[in-house]
Amino acid sequence: MKKTREQIREPMHESRMHDRVRNGVAALASSKDIPVFFDLPFMLTESIATIPDYYFPTLLTIIFLDGSVHKGKQRDRDAELRALLASKGLKVVALEYNRYSNQEYERVMKEIKELIE
Repeated sequence: MKKTREQIREPMHESRMHDRVRNGVAALASSKDIPVFFDLPFMLTESIATIPDYYFPTLLTIIFLDGSVHKGKQRDRDAELRALLASKGLKVVALEYNRYSNQEYERVMKEIKELIE
């Protein structure tokens, strides 16, 4: 059964967005023979760690996929952690999405593709 335009635009659950992008990133990285790690913890100091969504070691690039939880106070904390990562010579990119739709998925994947090409 073909979906209506309204159904296609319906928000997806946040974890579904992350799963979908993860599958897209895995396929994209594989097609370009670029290694990628998912949810790899980084120890920034003895007591501070962060877990980026995607780490491309050969590109020294880290990508965070930020949904609604990364607003307000969390945004300040994220900025501190990401500055620590950048100070270690890594390119740090935060891709925000506001709703969980096919359009947002396509936009995020386009940005990731541009980053790793």
